[in-house]
Amino acid sequence: MDRPLELATLDRLVTAGRRLIVLSGPQGAGKTTLAVHWAYEHLQRFPDGQLYADLGTCSDTGPALPSDILRGWLRALGNTRTELPEDLPALAAEFQHRTEGMRLLVLLNDAISAAQVKCLLSTSASAVTLVTTPWRLGGLHLDGAEFMRVELR
Repeated sequence: MDRPLELATLDRLVTAGRRLIVLSGPQGAGKTTLAVHWAYEHLQRFPDGQLYADLGTCSDTGPALPSDILRGWLRALGNTRTELPEDLPALAAEFQHRTEGMRLLVLLNDAISAAQVKCLLSTSASAVTLVTTPWRLGGLHLDGAEFMRVELR
């Protein structure tokens, strides 16, 4: 991967304890490739698992529903309950409870809004979330987001 400065910046941010990093830039700039490459290089930092969601900004069917993503993640994390909560706040709370204390990497690809991302955040101090998006998503600033611009090459 020919992005040594960006990879080093991600290393520095995660090492400094940043838990939410937003990679923004134009479509085709390589945000997803950068995030996936970094994640693969650092799998050992996240022994409790890695979760991925394509939020579908550029999808033909429209943006993915956070409730559908959370249900899938909860099942992937071993939730054995046959019935999961129906409403989004309850699903988000269940996800936060289930991931508490986990060393987890979450990659949210192609986010459309801060609201779409917020309910998908783990509250674990050991979890890191990488978000790719064409937009800045400044609404994540209050959640402690670090913003990184990825330019076309």
